[in-house]
Amino acid sequence: MSAPLIEKGLLTILNERISEQREVSRFLHDTLAQDLVALSFTLSRLESLGLSGAAVDEVHSAIALIDGCCSQFRIVDAILASSVFDGSAADAVIEQLAALLRDETHIPITLDLDPAAPLGDRSRMLLLTVVRACFALVVRRRSKSAIVVRLRNQEHRVVLNVEVSPPPPGSLESWTLFRGCAASLGGDFAVQTMAERFSACLSLPGEPRA
Repeated sequence: MSAPLIEKGLLTILNERISEQREVSRFLHDTLAQDLVALSFTLSRLESLGLSGAAVDEVHSAIALIDGCCSQFRIVDAILASSVFDGSAADAVIEQLAALLRDETHIPITLDLDPAAPLGDRSRMLLLTVVRACFALVVRRRSKSAIVVRLRNQEHRVVLNVEVSPPPPGSLESWTLFRGCAASLGGDFAVQTMAERFSACLSLPGEPRA
């Protein structure tokens, strides 16, 4: 198989992966998330039925647990279904996702972003997917690591760097698909893990401004 066909296949796989994530997000929202909200409402109504003190405490504990689950759903939904396809500027999408994660998880996230990176649709999709993958890594490992996201518009290049300090526990997943997709777009992608931090760096050719 020729290199162009392999590269096209990698981008197709990435696109299908993102579409599948959006479908999973929609399923979770339409089923489990709505059921949890209904359950929380039902438990809240029990407080008006003259329950004993111990029973009221149990109801409050159950509602707190449900609220925690709903928070996790909001985080998962934001990561799975953030605005990759709607044409929003990459820096705006990163800011929105970071704000939600800060509010829901209290993970310290620092953003240092150049405005509106001039990228084509496929490059923009890859850049945002790398950011989402790094955020998801911290959330899944229940890590309180600090995250720094830098986005730079250099001459004819757009460079993204995400640092996680300290690195999340456990072995880190393979980033092979991202490397292949970056190469197919004329860019490069590298990850580095050290004792004090994990970093992911994506460099892509920018498009000329109109």
